[in-house]
Amino acid sequence: MTRRVYVAGPFAAKELLAKYADELRLVGYEVCSTWLESEHVSDSDVTDAELGTFAARDLVEVSKADVFVQFTAAAAGVPDAVSGGRHVELGYWLAGLRPGGLRPAQHRTLIVGRSENAFHRLVGLSHASDWHMALLILAGWLVDHERSLRPGGLPRAADEVA
Repeated sequence: MTRRVYVAGPFAAKELLAKYADELRLVGYEVCSTWLESEHVSDSDVTDAELGTFAARDLVEVSKADVFVQFTAAAAGVPDAVSGGRHVELGYWLAGLRPGGLRPAQHRTLIVGRSENAFHRLVGLSHASDWHMALLILAGWLVDHERSLRPGGLPRAADEVA
């Protein structure tokens, strides 16, 4: 079973985050954030109606994810970014919280970079200082997930490894 990840971050860092998404695919994730593949360069390239359509699509994709990764502006290399879509997407993701403030164990949240707001400090969110640490954490989550699918949580036998 492939794990779906949604990658959120400043629109100005789309090209860099698309490269990170490629790395996530290489380790076994299905990246469901299609905004990373969009053709437009800025909000002024499209109509308000198109922006609304993109926003609705992004929320659907967020809701289909098993893992949510948000890059802060500094971690994405654009410390002066003013776009706020990533904050809305995180809020939408967190709206799926269960009573008591905990998301089901199979759904994980990772913030990459220094916390930008109080919501980044919620209990149950994981944090990575940079992309390299984030990729290690995300790869570990895949291993945990694979183990959870096996009887007794055992790793695959050596002869099963491709």
